[in-house]
Amino acid sequence: RAAIQGLLELELSEITVISRNKNTLKKILNDFPENIKGIIYDESSSVNNELIENADIIVNSTPVGMERITNEENLLPFGKHFWQALSSKTIIYDLIYNPRPTELLKFGLKKNCIAIDGLEMLVAQGAKSLSYWTNGLEIPIEIMKESLKNYL
Repeated sequence: RAAIQGLLELELSEITVISRNKNTLKKILNDFPENIKGIIYDESSSVNNELIENADIIVNSTPVGMERITNEENLLPFGKHFWQALSSKTIIYDLIYNPRPTELLKFGLKKNCIAIDGLEMLVAQGAKSLSYWTNGLEIPIEIMKESLKNYL
């Protein structure tokens, strides 16, 4: 939901949410009155290649690719075939920050995409919380970011 809100604030012309879960997708679409499209994906459905090929930005908010749940069958959201039409003009933003880079980001980099991991979002969320807890003290965001990079 945070990613959708951020994309809405960027005033993108079209936002499409792809989900495997019909109930989750319905809740998301109901939460956002703006014109957001929803697609249910399962193994028998095929997402139009043009949707992937023409996407300016793709945000992965699934846990697929996280270090603790990765297995051979679960390296890329929706499987490798789903991403074949990926274009080099697309930004891939994977909200996962461990491992760095994820298999999705590696795949995107091989297609010459801009690849961004979830570290920035993690740091921004932490900094906002810390600022709140410390009555607005200046937060050392760069130190937080470097510390996380060293830890991960």
